[in-house]
Amino acid sequence: MKKPRRIFVLVLALGLLGGASSFKGREPWYHGKPLSSWLAEYGAGPADYKPSPQADNALRQIGSNTVPYLLNLLRSTNSYSYYSFVSKPTSQFLPKGPGVGNRLSIWRLNTRARFQRVTVPASWKHWKVYLAFQVIGPAGRSAIPDLVKLAHDPENNSSPSNTGEAPPIRFWKDQKLIPVFAAQSATYLPHASPVFPISFSGIYSGFVPQPFLSDGEIAAWSLAAIGADSAPPLMGMLTNSNPQIRCRAAMALGMMGKPAEPAVPALVKLLHDPDRNTRREAADALGCIGQQPDFVIPALIKVSFDDKEVESAAIESLGALGERATNAIPALLALFSTEYNSLDQTRGQYRIENIALALNKISPEVTKKEVIPLLIHRIQNPKSPWNQSMTLNTLGQMTNQPDLAIPVLLETLDSTADYTRSTTVYQLGDFGPAATSAIPKLISFSTNQNTNLCRLATNALDKIKPGWRSRK
Repeated sequence: MKKPRRIFVLVLALGLLGGASSFKGREPWYHGKPLSSWLAEYGAGPADYKPSPQADNALRQIGSNTVPYLLNLLRSTNSYSYYSFVSKPTSQFLPKGPGVGNRLSIWRLNTRARFQRVTVPASWKHWKVYLAFQVIGPAGRSAIPDLVKLAHDPENNSSPSNTGEAPPIRFWKDQKLIPVFAAQSATYLPHASPVFPISFSGIYSGFVPQPFLSDGEIAAWSLAAIGADSAPPLMGMLTNSNPQIRCRAAMALGMMGKPAEPAVPALVKLLHDPDRNTRREAADALGCIGQQPDFVIPALIKVSFDDKEVESAAIESLGALGERATNAIPALLALFSTEYNSLDQTRGQYRIENIALALNKISPEVTKKEVIPLLIHRIQNPKSPWNQSMTLNTLGQMTNQPDLAIPVLLETLDSTADYTRSTTVYQLGDFGPAATSAIPKLISFSTNQNTNLCRLATNALDKIKPGWRSRK
């Protein structure tokens, strides 16, 4: 009886070991940590993104073995919860008047801190799939067929089209393109959701609900991260009957850059698509790809004049083509003159900034002679404080023109308008050591009672003269 028992125990032990081994085999490991732990080093979501060279190295070492796990992760639909440390709110956001809500807000204001349970949509977790494909690149080509299916799935649409909702927002952070969707947040996040800060030129900040991310977009952008092998299926999506799918394909091809050159003719056709977001993404993609300028530039110039909803993206793409877009200079100068003399100060001011910065990328010399004098005139003879600040913001972004820009910026540091001073201080920092003449004034602002101005002055000084604190 002992022998059969020993055999049974041995078989059971081997089975347990085999089960543990197979369980571990479902998820790749590197240096004693599973892939999920390495992905966790990138943060909880887009607003919480943290670069991790260690995680990047782990993903490269695991290579193509990451693909099955990443695809399973992208197909999963489970959300998860965590506890977030929340500091007390700012008094300006408190409701006015009596009532339970007001008393509760006052209690929160006087409570030092608290913990709040936050439910995170699965899409935040899926967003890490895109980050992983960015790291492994062509090593993930075996995922292309599955990603193509997910990118085509009509159930994976969240991009707004001609519905009056906000277009998708994208921003760069630490060399990674972070997809952000602010639309329909109430629909997808009915629970209490965390908030993340959005700042405009680093001056004013606000809070919006943490966004919902579409798995369809994540799949398309993952295809772009894989590289040239993904270009043909993405090009096939450009003719899809669903405008969201066309839009996401155009965006992904733009993210791919030069390898997407075969898609240029199809993207030019999309400049006349009935869906405005698709037209906008096509125009943006043409600038990101940056190929076939003789074919692309006339099409972008035409859009700049004819399509007010897409003109901004078209002008930015012309600027992205740089010196190759010299043929566009007469058209851009004509647009600049029209907008400079426009009675629509608000919309016209945004167009002026867009055109001026594009021209500065194409020809700094033309900008120096034809554009900057008009910007300086508007700064010195403003139609309104807001108009002056916007023009300062435009001039301040021309960091390749320090001889003309910095003296004008220095003149406005004595402005009594807080927004104007804040704009100027923020922009001076971007000029770096070229703005050393501003150091005495910035040091005086670094002790200002205006907390925002003090912070901006300190940040600007750090860029202009690192180590200034020990030398002042």
